[in-house]
Amino acid sequence: MRSIGPKDRIDIVQEEWADAWPQLPIDSMSVTARLRFVQKYLEQELEAALGKYGLTHANFLVLATLRRRRAPHRMSQRLLMDRLGLTSGTISVRIDRLLELGLVERTPDETDRRSSVVSLTAEGLLLCESVFPEHNAHEQRLLLSLTSDEQEVLSGLLRKLLLGLEGEAVPGTARDLGAGLEPPHVAYEMRRAVGLPPMAGLLVESVVAGGPAESAGIKEGDLLVAAGGKPLNSIATLHHAMSDARGRGSLTVRIVRGVEERRVQLPLDRATDPAAATGHSSGRKRRRSA
Repeated sequence: MRSIGPKDRIDIVQEEWADAWPQLPIDSMSVTARLRFVQKYLEQELEAALGKYGLTHANFLVLATLRRRRAPHRMSQRLLMDRLGLTSGTISVRIDRLLELGLVERTPDETDRRSSVVSLTAEGLLLCESVFPEHNAHEQRLLLSLTSDEQEVLSGLLRKLLLGLEGEAVPGTARDLGAGLEPPHVAYEMRRAVGLPPMAGLLVESVVAGGPAESAGIKEGDLLVAAGGKPLNSIATLHHAMSDARGRGSLTVRIVRGVEERRVQLPLDRATDPAAATGHSSGRKRRRSA
């Protein structure tokens, strides 16, 4: 076995599992368990730094979302709830706390009587100007064990994993495909649930009439398993395959329909590059945690 240098707690846990249950597949633990512990340590450190301002990390995220908006730094509570992936009850609790601190204000939404508009107050904006640079400095400090090149590599891998889990297309990809897609982990479980061999790929949830997917003969329920000869383990992979094939006008896609495998030619509009598009996936919306 290749030497990996000093062992961390996950190496020890994996060794214990390998000894206690040799047949148990535990390779994924090397990623998932480390992500959980890294998140734990990051949140503990960042939460402690925010405490002196009377903020929790959860409330900080609300302020950050508002501060990213151009002046006057406001948005509807409904949109704020969507951006943070929260329930209406949870976002209300967070906003109520920030109201108590005098950092935000809530006013009626003239365009939606069921919602309200949340804005940063002058005090809230002033606090943001102090907290955010300090918060960013803490984040940089917590990553000092990685070089800038290593951080870039890790960021790219985490982006690919996040896209795969959320099932949200790179801007324009699902639109140019003319289909809504489910990510690999959802596709795997959905096939297993209906008695089909579980496989990784992008599951077609919906097909747009007259779009490229329909023209290629792709149907709802098909599993896209490869494009341009590369396995489709994320929507990001499909995006790159479509971009690479743009000049040729079509892309070879391998699909599985039930248990039958086939290849189709996906027509591509040479004038439209998904890298420059601004649309989003037409697939089913999925809640995200903040």
